[in-house]
Amino acid sequence: MGTRRAVTILRMTAEGAQRRIRELAIADTWNIGLSSHAKERMPQREIFIQDLYEILRTGHCDDAPVRTEKGDWKCKMTKKIKGQRLAGAVTVIMGNQRLHVVTVEWEDEA
Repeated sequence: MGTRRAVTILRMTAEGAQRRIRELAIADTWNIGLSSHAKERMPQREIFIQDLYEILRTGHCDDAPVRTEKGDWKCKMTKKIKGQRLAGAVTVIMGNQRLHVVTVEWEDEA
């Protein structure tokens, strides 16, 4: 009978998520999908597609991402835009190949 080996579950760091989100967002805008919720909230919150691209391409992931039920990684990218207001985009890295933006929001109370 063979020996059993422990399974190591890898964790993605905030830095790793930030790096991958930036890479995918810079490589091709077709890598970025939007939920219907994000599509509704963007005009309501006056965060437009070019703002979203800026958040994803140059923003920061401050907290470690969490694993979704499907095994993907979800985190919030933030960046100061539009006169230095802090905006956030909750983003899922799907299969390490695409991004799915769940929602966008203002992080400050302006």
